[in-house]
Amino acid sequence: FILALRAPDAAGAIAQIRTALSPARSGTGTLADFPLPAPVRQTFQQMIADLRAWSNGALPWSEVTRGLLLEGPPGCGKTELARLVGQEAGLSVVAGSLGKWSSEGARASEVFKAMHGSFSKAAEQAPAILLIDELDAFGDRARAPDHNSSYTDHIVTSLLELLDGFDEREGVVILGATNHLWKIDAAIRRPGRFDKVLQLSHPSHEMLPQALRWHLGSDLPDMDLSSIAKAALGMSGADIAVLVRSARAIARGERRAMIESDLMSAFTALRPPLPPALRWRVALHEAGHAIVATATSGAQPRMLTIQSYGGEMRAKPAETTNTRAALEAQIAIGLAGRAAEVLVLGAPSGGAGGDDGSDLAKVTRIAAEMEESLGLGETLVYLGTDDRAADRLRFDARQREIVEGHLSRGHARARQILEANRMILERLACALYASGVLEGEALGTILEQVRGEMASTNLRRQ
Repeated sequence: FILALRAPDAAGAIAQIRTALSPARSGTGTLADFPLPAPVRQTFQQMIADLRAWSNGALPWSEVTRGLLLEGPPGCGKTELARLVGQEAGLSVVAGSLGKWSSEGARASEVFKAMHGSFSKAAEQAPAILLIDELDAFGDRARAPDHNSSYTDHIVTSLLELLDGFDEREGVVILGATNHLWKIDAAIRRPGRFDKVLQLSHPSHEMLPQALRWHLGSDLPDMDLSSIAKAALGMSGADIAVLVRSARAIARGERRAMIESDLMSAFTALRPPLPPALRWRVALHEAGHAIVATATSGAQPRMLTIQSYGGEMRAKPAETTNTRAALEAQIAIGLAGRAAEVLVLGAPSGGAGGDDGSDLAKVTRIAAEMEESLGLGETLVYLGTDDRAADRLRFDARQREIVEGHLSRGHARARQILEANRMILERLACALYASGVLEGEALGTILEQVRGEMASTNLRRQ
């Protein structure tokens, strides 16, 4: 604040203080350079425009978008985005989280006091952004009761009181960030407290060159990033940051500027190629997804890739996804990779499972939602929201049996389609094995030969 005293007038002093509170890090770009899906970018641009209009007295605070919830996997840039929005709009950023607030005291009353302090600090610095990171850590009052229920009730209620009181504190925008939207109490994420939920993800194929350029900055300005972008599919923004830092470390070790081979060497070190047998299994797995997606018309495959962590199919979903037939097709598609391994190699690997984003996790959620939430299963009984359907299976053996039936039928359906298209399956897998990436005409030409599901059924009967 001493620097602000040297400013020639009050406006200059405010600018000095704001810059000190939210400094721009050297070597980074602006919000315009940051890789973002178009709908997310549009929402933030509108919010910034509204804040500027409010600051100029042209827009009442009641019309400003002032609560946004960012959902996405770790490393997708949620907290970095808050910093960039603050920088773009000229706002200070106050960051907090339950973990940070809990570090100031173990008791709920002490946590609430720390929370209140962050809210008050943001109000004092208005216009400002208050970032609440890891919002899912607060818990959900609707979960099954346990010995922490009382604490969760108290801490969630305290947060709600602060969020509701925020309407009276003009000039403060709340950004929430979470990896798990479904773990957040419904009252926290309802409209009015957060105007919109914005979905972030790892950079798409189209955005990867921009993500690489973001982290490279002024390094390798003339490098064509398209090839390494294809190889980097599935990398998070944090992964790309590690990649670029590793490449710069190689260059520093050689006491010279970074060159293209440094980036490629760093990439190979971070993503070593798969052993041949595993690469073939992954190729079969992804080819299985693509063939069943095509045969059922459940999705339109756009790209297949093999990476050091496994593989991926990028596809355009079918327009209709809210009928039982459409959801059953999604289950068959999700289990087709595993079915392809069984058909050609005689046994599956664990590649269909492992985490919340795995094939098995996705199809289990779909089947559970059909039965418990969507009215598309054996009964019309509603047991709760679809985002919690799979969790309830842990306590209901009968429901697990019903869901297992959906999955078993989907797996059998996928295998039947693949058996009728086995030659195409192996041809597609061979092409993917050789190139590592299949898209466009190279992918479409092979998939044009896939027999539709009715033809596959008739062939099996013959």
